[in-house]
Amino acid sequence: MRIGRPGFFLAVLALAVAALPALPASAAAPGDEFKWSVVPSSRSGPSGRSRFEYTLKPREEIADWVAVSNLGKKPLKVDIYATDALNAPDGGFALMLANQQPKGVGSWVALQVKQYTVPVGKRVDIPFRLKVPANAEPGDHIGGIIASATEATTNAEGQQVNVERRVAARVYLRVDGPLQPVAQITAVDVQYDNPLQPFGGRDMTVTYRVANLGNVRFSGTSRVVVKGPLGVRVANSELIDIPELLPDSEVRLTRKVSGVFPAGRLSAEVIVNPTAQSGALESLSESRSCGRCPGSSSPCCWRRSPYPCWCGGGAGGPAGWPRSPASTTCPRRCRRPAASRWSWWRWPRWVGRRRWSRARRRSTSRSR
Repeated sequence: MRIGRPGFFLAVLALAVAALPALPASAAAPGDEFKWSVVPSSRSGPSGRSRFEYTLKPREEIADWVAVSNLGKKPLKVDIYATDALNAPDGGFALMLANQQPKGVGSWVALQVKQYTVPVGKRVDIPFRLKVPANAEPGDHIGGIIASATEATTNAEGQQVNVERRVAARVYLRVDGPLQPVAQITAVDVQYDNPLQPFGGRDMTVTYRVANLGNVRFSGTSRVVVKGPLGVRVANSELIDIPELLPDSEVRLTRKVSGVFPAGRLSAEVIVNPTAQSGALESLSESRSCGRCPGSSSPCCWRRSPYPCWCGGGAGGPAGWPRSPASTTCPRRCRRPAASRWSWWRWPRWVGRRRWSRARRRSTSRSR
């Protein structure tokens, strides 16, 4: 919430959507002076629907009604308009701001009157028309019809601000045509708090993104499986619910797996089981190692250590501890320790020279 100087406009989005299908969308101001609800309706009043759902063809048009009820203690002046829906960063259902121009189903809804004053305890049934354009893409188009009210109030600093609250009824439109449900795991990041001793488990945090690249909405579940060397399962998380993802949307999920033992080189596998309206889709999986060398995409592991994998998103261990890169692209500081005092386990150079000299003398004497 951002509060400016007196006279500035403050927008507060109160998108009240029902948690249960039988409950109408409503919003209440402090003191219940302004409280209203928005539900699908008909010519004779609300029909018991919780949201608008249509299946139409391109060029097809339909007429419907939306009801706005004043449940407060003062007359209610509302602006009525339609807009497009999107997924919030946490995956929740959200609607575009009032100053944003819709390009989908929100722009296909036509309202004859866009502002109403509703008396106390009364309801208005507002007609509208929805026309699908000829070039509409097949699949799901999600939006909402909003009743917005603005109230002048004074904040804690004595400044006068305008507060806007919005209540919406969802609109789910499916345009006839080929349906292509496509789910994808777009990114996986793994961080592991590797202990300095090989006993006792630590937490592994896995962050990943699930994207909807198709033209239909879907939800589902996901799980994180931690594996050690040779694919041995070390730990796994509980099932995580994926919120309903709209087309061209993605959600960022984070899961912490506790009690992960440093059983060598670890990796995390993310398994996603998406479910669309037509049924379950093909499961997805994506694996990622738990550590990376700084400036490189190659995993780094400790050499000759009872806890061979140091993880932490590229963060190094104690100064001078050598690490064994998976490729030569690893930075030089990973290939050679910064302090020789931690290299006590290495064979001294003179030991290697003596062994090489003995082997050479033996081969020379045998050849003679």
